[in-house]
Amino acid sequence: MIISALAFAALALSTLDDLPGAYAAEGDGGTCRVILADPATRPADSRLEPDAVTGLALTAPGCPLAIEGAAIWRLEEDERGAALALFDQAGTLLWAGLREDDVWRGPDAEEREIVLRRVG
Repeated sequence: MIISALAFAALALSTLDDLPGAYAAEGDGGTCRVILADPATRPADSRLEPDAVTGLALTAPGCPLAIEGAAIWRLEEDERGAALALFDQAGTLLWAGLREDDVWRGPDAEEREIVLRRVG
């Protein structure tokens, strides 16, 4: 468990170096802008294991994709590596993807592929 947490921490730190910023989300329904804010910081005295890194997300008004209303992003490790997920304010999963070269690619809740490509 400790080794896994340490490995995730190293992976998350290297991924977080370039994660926050502006993205173009592309899917069958069109495109829209997505902003991933800097991650939230954990209190220094927290006793919780750092199993994920979380921050605020924002989509452009009128986004034609299923990620419209994204409010939270979460980076965590699963069996395939680092996974990025977008949730609405209620905590409902809107999209989850894996990093492929310079993009994050994965299905929305209805299994339609959406690609996040950094633009700024």
